Amino acid sequence: MNYPGKIIWFGEHTILRGSNALAGPLPIFKGHWNTSDSNIFHPSLLKWHNWLQQRQEQFSCQFNLNAFYHDLSKGMFFESNIPVGYGAGSSGALCAGFYDRYAIRPIKIDQKEKWNELKKILAELESFFHGSSSGTDPLISYLQKSLLLKPNGQITSIQLPPMPKPLQFFLIDTGLERSTTPLVQSFLRHGEQPTFRHKTLPELIDASNQTISAWMHNQFESMFSSFSILSTLQRRHLTFLIPTQFHSLWDKFLSTPHTRIKLCGAGGGGFLLGLTQLSTPDQFHLFPERTIWL
Repeated sequence: MNYPGKIIWFGEHTILRGSNALAGPLPIFKGHWNTSDSNIFHPSLLKWHNWLQQRQEQFSCQFNLNAFYHDLSKGMFFESNIPVGYGAGSSGALCAGFYDRYAIRPIKIDQKEKWNELKKILAELESFFHGSSSGTDPLISYLQKSLLLKPNGQITSIQLPPMPKPLQFFLIDTGLERSTTPLVQSFLRHGEQPTFRHKTLPELIDASNQTISAWMHNQFESMFSSFSILSTLQRRHLTFLIPTQFHSLWDKFLSTPHTRIKLCGAGGGGFLLGLTQLSTPDQFHLFPERTIWL
């Protein structure tokens, strides 16, 4: 069983201030349980097991930790190609895999009325890795569905329509690992500035919501237009979240009629998300070795 990584298409950061967010599985990256021939405990998984064991009574779900320990003693590990420190859901996939394998009376994928409860349980599991977690990443990896997330906590599964050619998403690998928490804190501090809070933030929220809505309703010309507005706003007002070495590339794309990029997740590194109308986009992109076509 494979557990995919995740991507936040739209709504990164702004969901904390009232926008929707659209997230989904990123199946080009995935992880699964595997066993080595060495019968040696994987140190970080053993540490996680001990942490879970100490907190078992505090969790809102019970896990078969004896079975987990037994499997670890046989050399079990989580094999994954999900990049760590990119916001692509590496720990989320691990937590989804653990829950799927070791939860006692697990919540099933089709129990939509319990998804918020499931999200809370998965957040508890993932807090070992980040100190705190929303539970979104492991939820997406476990459900393997695209989700529309509302700021009030409502979670809706959606089927995104395929985009017509030549419109296409791509990722740019910045080559930079980053930590989400300080970036979120930086955004929230920046958001306290009066001009940003009263003028820029509503524009960002509107552009993000419009892009999500356009995609969901097959309005792809409108989608590219809203994506373009979002890219412009992020370059102008969220420069502190964009790696410096990618400022000129961002500006170059904004000077064309056909390609835009935006933050993908918290920013600060990881991936950038691009959208192009080019039929042969490889002829334009400056970093082909860092490009992942979706």
